[in-house]
Amino acid sequence: MNLNKLNGWQRLWLVASCLLFLGFGLFYPYTLVYGVNLSEYQYREATLKDFASGNCSEYINRPFPQLKEPAYSERGGSCWHLYTHRKYDPSPPPFSMEQYDKSMATHRRGEFQDAFLLFGGVSIVASAVVYFFGFLIAWIIRGFKITA
Repeated sequence: MNLNKLNGWQRLWLVASCLLFLGFGLFYPYTLVYGVNLSEYQYREATLKDFASGNCSEYINRPFPQLKEPAYSERGGSCWHLYTHRKYDPSPPPFSMEQYDKSMATHRRGEFQDAFLLFGGVSIVASAVVYFFGFLIAWIIRGFKITA
């Protein structure tokens, strides 16, 4: 595609499509996934309290099938956060905050990829639909300008 051959409307469409993709297809998914998440911060702090409590060595060192679910504690210290994280993270023991941070980073990357594919795809499809309608309207207008 030679950009110098585009008319004014096509250039406007191209710039708007690029801005739409950058804003809605890239920036929005990034802020959605990597933005401030208070509940994730609180969960991490509670997990740190589980580690610091000294009562959770079996939840750190034992294989998951040998563990039983402890009582829930919102603030941490009861080992529930360690247990729950290990329930969904198949990392072998001993469990550490490095493993926790690594698995959360992997999880976030996957969420970003999913959001990028979704919102990026939506912005590309929206751009194509707008271009199609512009092409269609131009075709109709050209039909009225035909002289015999």
